[in-house]
Amino acid sequence: GNDIGIDGDVIVIEDNIIGLSKDQKQAMPNGTGIISGKYVATKKIINNVIAGNINNGVSYNGHTFPEFTNNYVGTNRYLDINPSLGNGENGLYVGSDIVNCNFSNNHFMNNGGAGLYATVVRGTIENCSFINNKKEGVRVTWSFSGVFKKCNFEGNEKEGLYSDASGSTYVVDSCDFSRNGTYGLYMSQCNFDLTNSTFDSNKGTAFVYDITKYNNTTSLLSDNKFLRTNKAYPAYSTTNPYPAP
Repeated sequence: GNDIGIDGDVIVIEDNIIGLSKDQKQAMPNGTGIISGKYVATKKIINNVIAGNINNGVSYNGHTFPEFTNNYVGTNRYLDINPSLGNGENGLYVGSDIVNCNFSNNHFMNNGGAGLYATVVRGTIENCSFINNKKEGVRVTWSFSGVFKKCNFEGNEKEGLYSDASGSTYVVDSCDFSRNGTYGLYMSQCNFDLTNSTFDSNKGTAFVYDITKYNNTTSLLSDNKFLRTNKAYPAYSTTNPYPAP
């Protein structure tokens, strides 16, 4: 079954270990760590260890997403890189909107799907790490209007950050993309600002932006470092590719 199942209002979920032993060294899995119904109005999910579960660490379908801070999703408080601690599917799956909430200082590691899989994000995701996930560090599929700031995308088997969210607007500032399995950052069908970020040792192209489908009109690249240790082009546009290094 699920460890915490919610289909009403719960104000705070705080300071729990969900899916690991008390010493946080081995999995004691639930189906899904936290699962919410569509009528939930949770205010805060803070300072929890949510790891080792069979399905998603958190599956949230409430009206709006709550404050989500200082959580360890797919790892323990020691930040062990250990696949046996990961949740079997996504670390956090959000079927509702992440809108103007405090989403910061979280760690998404070792999960069997994406670290964070979201349909709609409107707000700021800050000081979060997405490391060693079996698919993307972050995948956004429907709509995004907001900021990734000071986040680390490292060692994910697919993209560090992937979005094909039509008509979205991104700001990616002061983020690090390293050792990801395909692209460090992939964006299509969206406008973006990419600033003060570093791309290093990604196995594929550091940064891909596809502006062919919706004729993106706004983009800014400023003060980024595309290190030549990336295995393919340092940066690439499907309409104006950069030359190979």
